[in-house]
Amino acid sequence: MQFRPLRVEGAIEVTPRQFPDSRGMFAEGFRADKLAEHIGFELAVRQTNISVSSAGAVRGIHYASLPPSQAKYVTALSGVFLDFIVDIRVGSPTFGQWDVVRLDTVDRRAVYLSEGLGHALACIEDGTAMYLCSEVYNPAGEKGVTPLDPTINLGLPADFAPIVSEKDAAAPTLGAGRGCGTAPRLRRMPRLPAIPPRVSGMPPASSAPTPPPKPPKPHHRITVRATRLARTTATTVASHARQVPARVQRLRTTTVPRLGLATVHGRSMEPTLHEGDRLLVLWGGPIVPGRMSLVRLPDSPGGPRPLSVKRVSGPEADQPGRWWIERDNPREGVDSWQVGGIPSEDVVALVVTRLPAFPALRGSLRRLTRGRLG
Repeated sequence: MQFRPLRVEGAIEVTPRQFPDSRGMFAEGFRADKLAEHIGFELAVRQTNISVSSAGAVRGIHYASLPPSQAKYVTALSGVFLDFIVDIRVGSPTFGQWDVVRLDTVDRRAVYLSEGLGHALACIEDGTAMYLCSEVYNPAGEKGVTPLDPTINLGLPADFAPIVSEKDAAAPTLGAGRGCGTAPRLRRMPRLPAIPPRVSGMPPASSAPTPPPKPPKPHHRITVRATRLARTTATTVASHARQVPARVQRLRTTTVPRLGLATVHGRSMEPTLHEGDRLLVLWGGPIVPGRMSLVRLPDSPGGPRPLSVKRVSGPEADQPGRWWIERDNPREGVDSWQVGGIPSEDVVALVVTRLPAFPALRGSLRRLTRGRLG
């Protein structure tokens, strides 16, 4: 796409690149990202308009009152049009001037005009035009200037016989609109000092030397938390496995009032867990969506309600206190989406982290808990 600023500030001519072949032609009619490089923001399209006109028809000069007014992106789907952009902004250096772009199906150009500019479309050959608009139509904010205003003197062809609606013909001239205060007024913001470029998320550059980054804490520092462990009890917990409940391996866990240790036995669906992994779990604490948690499963044949390592999401706004398992395993006899979620009391613990398998760490935990880790 090629972008050419017009004589009226805030108006741009857009010429797309066409790709013809034996089937016909392909072109990009509108690119919000490319246009944003020239206007400073992405145009949000909130309404599209289609107008079918016969030769001689003139629509305009139309504009919408500020705020919010209405920016437009206009192109021809068929026929030939002359697209006039009129500067009606009081205080603009080009007030009362206009520029024009020919819209047809040969070059397939388009015109962007910002809020506050006047727009008129003159049909040279029967055709259809399409408008992309930044705001929806607001009848209370619709304004106009007669296209026959001699002070503007639109550059219509010499043999052109304009067909103007009664409403447009009765619209005020630009001078009359300026006198009664209906014409938009251009307000320029004061120029701010330039901001030096910076990398997102990084502190601004300074002349002082940057101190070296602190080395990351080793993973085994989790042993500091092990000093809270007070007592050891054995609890049977079902593993997170791809087996029916009757054949699910057991998970032995060391529990304390708040923190506990768990050992995984059996094949896990969780890619980060393996046979023999030890987990530090938090009992009775907050449940974090997307994090691994210990979830109490429904009754299984031949034993009490087991626990399994799951990732949960929720709760929903209309069902507080209910959680959903992100990856249900029908072989474990649970489908949380069909049963309406898992009660909060069945999400019993949060998996804080997976402990590294250091022999020294295991020995320290064994002495602190005065028990035997499986």
